[in-house]
Amino acid sequence: MKTKANGKANGKSQPKQQYDKGIIHVRLYLTMMETPAWHSLDGNARALYVAIAARYRGNNNGRISFSMREASKALHTNFRTALRKFRQLKERGFIVETVKGTYGGKRRASQWRLTEFNCDVTGELASSDFMHWRNSHDANRHLSDAIGTS
Repeated sequence: MKTKANGKANGKSQPKQQYDKGIIHVRLYLTMMETPAWHSLDGNARALYVAIAARYRGNNNGRISFSMREASKALHTNFRTALRKFRQLKERGFIVETVKGTYGGKRRASQWRLTEFNCDVTGELASSDFMHWRNSHDANRHLSDAIGTS
């Protein structure tokens, strides 16, 4: 059944329950995608970000559960690669680990906060730390330009 932009199919209103089902999506803003931090990520790190963001429901930022095992499965990679991609996202300011996961004994996945949104746990405003990230190579180049050396 085709649905028009106004939420009606064939001129008839859809019941709210049917219309809302399955419309969860991930929105990537150009302001984020045009940052040096985003451009520095490889495809696997970007895919991991999208996978984490897909679990954000508008009221669980800071409690987004995502384990290394889930990441390696989502990326079709090994554990070490998944770990590196989490590290890249953290270092560039896209995500913050709010609860560290445990592996021994009772397993528990780490919980994450997307910095582009307000934290639903603490009420902290969106920090968008990725907007301030600079590649250390670029930072050194700018510093040498400022002092007049090459």
